[in-house]
Amino acid sequence: MKNGKNGSERVLLISANNSQRCALTLLLEENGLIVQSAADVVDADFVLEWQHIVVVLIDLDMDTAAAAALLHHVRHQTAGKVKLVVLLPPQAQAALTGVAEASADEYLFMPAHLPMISQAVKRNIKMYRLEKEREQYARLAIHDDLTKLYNRRFLALALKKEFARSVRSGQPLSLCLVDIDAFKQFNDTYGHKIGDLVLQSVAQSLKMELRQIDIVCRYGGEEFVLVLPETVKKAAVVAAERLRRIVERTLIPVNAFKEVPVTVSIGVANFPADCRDEETLLHYADLALYAVKQAGKNMIFPWDPSRCPVPNQDAESV
Repeated sequence: MKNGKNGSERVLLISANNSQRCALTLLLEENGLIVQSAADVVDADFVLEWQHIVVVLIDLDMDTAAAAALLHHVRHQTAGKVKLVVLLPPQAQAALTGVAEASADEYLFMPAHLPMISQAVKRNIKMYRLEKEREQYARLAIHDDLTKLYNRRFLALALKKEFARSVRSGQPLSLCLVDIDAFKQFNDTYGHKIGDLVLQSVAQSLKMELRQIDIVCRYGGEEFVLVLPETVKKAAVVAAERLRRIVERTLIPVNAFKEVPVTVSIGVANFPADCRDEETLLHYADLALYAVKQAGKNMIFPWDPSRCPVPNQDAESV
């Protein structure tokens, strides 16, 4: 189901009865609603495909079998993305009532007072809006608003889950900590707007190049974490190098006449090759990243205790 070009919330009225369809359309429009009508399934499918429908109002003035088929079809086509209000015929057939209760968000027995129908539709529009708001809040709770990647809160849950799965399955788990080189200079030289553009560009490169089973998160500031399930350390280094090269070829437009390159440094660690718990996995990737920064940036280091020493707490940040 696609949104209409104007983005307005619309009601789809499905009724095979022409006079009933006209009366209900007039009622809903008089109550400030935007109504699309359909006489059959074919017309309804077309509307659902091209308009932003939030409530479907179905007038079931038909036999039980046809009513059940229509309800199931609409539910299948909308995949639970709309609210469904059903008007039942006067004869309270048990079978038909059961179908309506199982498939509809709300149902009314006809003849119902016309204001009741309008109120039911408006009530379901409000419910639709509330559910969308909750979905938005839930999405924001685990996503970074700027880059659209998962955030640090989600990483904590995902890493724990993937680590436990690796322990159970005996499969390796690799983690890469990615840091944008000289990011502060982008902000200081070109402004935070360009800095945000750099973050978004790197985030998009990471997201596009990883597998579907991989997880990429914004860890904080200019750092990102890649969780690579079922990946040995050597393969993780190869993947990290591929990402480093892709980012290195990226040019950020800072004004109408100038583009500047961006590079990243990456630290890699692996379970079970390097550690036995998820906290240490992330810590070792961080130490490997620190070693990269000390060595000159725009490189990749896998964790190695001889090459990635614990940094001096008094050392200046890179």
